[in-house]
Amino acid sequence: MQNPTSCVLLRALTLAAIAGPVTAMATEQADSPWEVSLGLGALHQPTYAGSPNQRTTPVPLGGVRYRHERYGEFAFDHRGWSWTAWRNERWQFGAVLGVDGGRKDSDPSGPMEQGDARLAGMGEINSSAEAGVFAGFGPLSLQVQRGLGSDGHRGVRASLAAEHSIMLSQRAGLTLGASVQWADERYLQSYFGVTSAQAAATDFRLYTPKAGLHAADLSLGLEYQLNARWSVQSALVWTRLLEQAADSPLVEREADASAVLGVVYRFR
Repeated sequence: MQNPTSCVLLRALTLAAIAGPVTAMATEQADSPWEVSLGLGALHQPTYAGSPNQRTTPVPLGGVRYRHERYGEFAFDHRGWSWTAWRNERWQFGAVLGVDGGRKDSDPSGPMEQGDARLAGMGEINSSAEAGVFAGFGPLSLQVQRGLGSDGHRGVRASLAAEHSIMLSQRAGLTLGASVQWADERYLQSYFGVTSAQAAATDFRLYTPKAGLHAADLSLGLEYQLNARWSVQSALVWTRLLEQAADSPLVEREADASAVLGVVYRFR
């Protein structure tokens, strides 16, 4: 589900853009500790980070959120399962357990899979669980997570993001976002490196990236509330690969854009 490109877009879907700012109509339901929404959208993005090819697939939208006065906030959304242990007007801290969907070395068959036939011979990056922590101060947030088990990338990655929401009207809200992403050698080797065995099986040259910044992005999200339950939501994310990720022989396009458009129903 998440590679360097799709992770950015899925964050924009529910953290920065597709969940959008809470409009005046939505705040009328704030008395309930539950927030439940479900929707469907069309997602257009590269087949993998740096790919020259793109595809459009259906994608589920929405999530579940529960707030408890003593134990914090629990949610299931783009990050997987998250727990915001403490929050005030400026600060927030928590933990997250999610999934990295890996990458195939063939054309993907499922709607949320990443991969491309031009990677034939590179082998598959298996999906794996990821655990991490996050902290926020005002519009800034930092999240650090690590792959679990031995089947996936097994690396560590971090993202520093900033967001700002604007109420355009009683029905419409806009969210602007930006982030920069860092990863260690294991993560970058999995997604951007080429081992000697992979080089022998493909036309890609041997490449061993070092830890460092690997991507930056800008996002724009728009939510329009049709009524108290239904909303139309969209997001546009521009991503640029950086430093050694951009120098990878797997990368043909260092910068690309992804977009989503969908409809969401709020149960509460």
